Amino acid sequence: MSKIEASIASISLMSVPLLGLFFGWLQLGEEITPNIILGAVLVCIGILLTSIKIKRQTIVKEKNAA
Repeated sequence: MSKIEASIASISLMSVPLLGLFFGWLQLGEEITPNIILGAVLVCIGILLTSIKIKRQTIVKEKNAA
């Protein structure tokens, strides 16, 4: 963790609910409804947007350092 920024490390925490849904369905036979799928898609979009924002900030920092 000391080598990774907190914002980058927190991206993995955003995927925990998705893994919970998947393993709940796989192991416990929980039903996945359209609302759950919609929520999972929104979480994925949030992870994607966060990743893009972090990459842009990294590129800008590298350009400014050069």
